[in-house]
Amino acid sequence: MIRKTLMTAATVWLAWGGLAGAPATAQTQAPYEDLPDGGRLDQAGTVYINIKTGDALARMAPYWFRGMQTSDGPVAPGMEGLEKLYQAFLTAGGRELDQTGFSLSRKGEYAIAKTYATFRGDTSWRKALGERPHVFSSLLYAPKGTLFFFSQDMDLKTVVALLREFFVATKNSEGSKQFEDFLNSIKTDTDYSVEALLESYNGEICFFGDVDPENRITPAGSPPDAEGIAMPRLALMIKARSDVLFTALKAEAAKKGTQFEEKTSGPFQIAIDAQPVAGGLLRMTMAYDKNYLILASSPEFMDTIIATKSDYSNLGNDLDFLRVRGKLAVSGNALSYLSPNLPNLAVSAGALVAQKFGLPPSMIQGMMAQAPGGDAFGGYASMRINDDKGFQILRAFQPMDPSDLPALIQGASIGMSFNASMGMTMDATPGQ
Repeated sequence: MIRKTLMTAATVWLAWGGLAGAPATAQTQAPYEDLPDGGRLDQAGTVYINIKTGDALARMAPYWFRGMQTSDGPVAPGMEGLEKLYQAFLTAGGRELDQTGFSLSRKGEYAIAKTYATFRGDTSWRKALGERPHVFSSLLYAPKGTLFFFSQDMDLKTVVALLREFFVATKNSEGSKQFEDFLNSIKTDTDYSVEALLESYNGEICFFGDVDPENRITPAGSPPDAEGIAMPRLALMIKARSDVLFTALKAEAAKKGTQFEEKTSGPFQIAIDAQPVAGGLLRMTMAYDKNYLILASSPEFMDTIIATKSDYSNLGNDLDFLRVRGKLAVSGNALSYLSPNLPNLAVSAGALVAQKFGLPPSMIQGMMAQAPGGDAFGGYASMRINDDKGFQILRAFQPMDPSDLPALIQGASIGMSFNASMGMTMDATPGQ
């Protein structure tokens, strides 16, 4: 029999207000001096959970996969794969996980969710997620009105090392061979070694897009007066120290028969695929400006990106973006944003589908209005911020989605919010 010891300090109470109404007061804030979150969470939030795991995850692992009765002997039938994955997780830094927590509160019309994790010492996972927080210079390339934007710090050298560790920890020799074969094929395709490409890469990957109102398609069978769907415009950016990645991609494409039209625009070296694809809707365009390698879905969108970088009409100055991102922070290591205009795009596409099948457009619009966010969707933003001990993830969204925990607990018919605050230390000591 396994003996589990949970030393728990918990307070649960019902309070008027909270997320649904008035903000929590000082009287509702529960002190957890024994489990400090370092200011990473809102202790007075509608939900506050803070857990110190210590080394319990690593000590309990041998039991979890052996029927909880012993740490020795064979792994339980059917648990072999999970046991390997968990060992890889521990090897990559999971055994160093020390503390984690979550809070949910309200800031004006937005809900603010905070999550964090701290580790004992350095871990490979932490290094893979980037270094110090920074301003997001990639915002300078995304035009105002961008519908979605994702930026992620990632140390690919560490990611490669982690994957190699994973194959060793899971004793997956076949997977390891396939991975090494893939790395070797990169040099064959690009004329550059993986090491050279990783040296050129500078730690950030970014993806964003919007739609082109001047370029629309109308699916076959649509009514003659159908307005059509605005075509998406997409861009992928990779921060780079040199033009090695740009040159390598051109070399790989050339070996596959692609011909490029090349030109320059200020600091930008530009290469445009001479042959459009997908009926002329897609024409790969690459550029490098000594900061980012940029891949755009069309030469026209690349021109927009270059103009945006020059005239400062970028997403960082977009009022919709500032409204939701302003609830978070300025600097970080990962940033995600969804525009308030995304539901409008969905309604437009849905109305076209409704027309095609003879359904009233109001039906689709009504469905969208009832969906999470609906007409009142105010946008979404999240940010990961690294620190000396781990990382914090902040999220801002509006309005409250019915699938969120507080909304479920609150219930429209009850009319009160649920404020659950909990601090916990976990000491899972196996024993009889």
